[in-house]
Amino acid sequence: MIKSSWKFGALDEVKALRETVNDSLDVFDEKSIQLILYNNEEPVSCGSLYFDSGAYHIAHLCVKPEFQGQYIGDLLIRVLLVKGFNMQAERICCSSPKNTVKFFEKYGFTVTAEIDGCCKMEVTPQTLILNSKCGHDCSQCVNKDFCH
Repeated sequence: MIKSSWKFGALDEVKALRETVNDSLDVFDEKSIQLILYNNEEPVSCGSLYFDSGAYHIAHLCVKPEFQGQYIGDLLIRVLLVKGFNMQAERICCSSPKNTVKFFEKYGFTVTAEIDGCCKMEVTPQTLILNSKCGHDCSQCVNKDFCH
């Protein structure tokens, strides 16, 4: 069963999760709220939400490799988006490699700029898309209890 926890600042748990996908901590972690997802008490995924330069930002989405392809990333971004908009965000921004744009577009993100293969994107409450089902076989999905 997937459970979630919100924590503030740069944490050892977050650092360990990011290292599994070759990511690291940065200057924004100290002012971020971190969402950590657990599968049976094991941390399997995390992402950051912070406010900077007049907008909320989602950053450092990661899922342990052995849990990828099980819609954990989908759950992670949905919870981050809902939290950001519940905090009265007028827009939520993120930066991501060009090859991941399609992942973000299905939630309503649009590309606002592209610099050296990195896309700046944003979503607003008016463009947000949160479809309720993935449309895939749930028999092996650790997220199946929350998907329906």
